[in-house]
Order: sequence, then structure tokens, then C-alpha cells
Amino acid sequence: MPYGDGTASIHWHLEFDSDSPRALAEIADSQWEFELNAKSIELLGQIVNAVATGRITDRRRGLWARAMSMEMRIELDSGDTLKQREKIRGFLGHGTFAVSGRMGERMERRNHRFAAWS
Repeated sequence: MPYGDGTASIHWHLEFDSDSPRALAEIADSQWEFELNAKSIELLGQIVNAVATGRITDRRRGLWARAMSMEMRIELDSGDTLKQREKIRGFLGHGTFAVSGRMGERMERRNHRFAAWS
């Protein structure tokens, strides 16, 4: 997969452990889950194309620690937009709010449109 400054990455694996096989994808530090069927495989192809061409944004929503979330939008070739919101979970204490790991990295980027792969 091409890499570059400001680009998003995408990784996925297939899981067959349950009664409902699924594809688990990590897109720019965001977790996504899809049923494993022909429609979802086609959708993953469209997502890869959107990520490669820079049609993905990640934005912080909300102002207060308990109400903040990150919203990722992926613009597909069809004109449809996939949207996912993930609540920001952190640690409150003594007037501070701390977040670590991948969510911390997403928050640090704030409102970000990823670049196309080069």
C-alpha cells in the first residue's frame, strides 16, 4: 500500500469465528465491521478507492469531554457517503481530560481531510 504524508491507511482481515463471518477493517485508525458477503466485498473495494484518492475525512464533534466524538466520512464513487461516529472515551480528573492510543491520534489531527496516495 502506498504511504505518504497526510494519507490514510486501510487494513482488514476476515473473521470466521462466529456464526456470521465478517470483515474487520481499520481505516485511518477507525474500526469498521462488515458482514462477509459479496456486497460488502464490493463496498470494501470502493472504500479502498476512496482512501487511495483522498476522499476521507475525520472530524471531532462536540465541545465537552463527555459529549465528544470523532466522525469519519468516506465518499464513495457512487456519490454515497459512509459515516461513522465513535464516542471519545478518556480520563477526567482535576480539570483535565486525557485520551491515549489511536483515538488520541485521531483527536490530535482534529478536522482532517486525508491526502491521496501518491
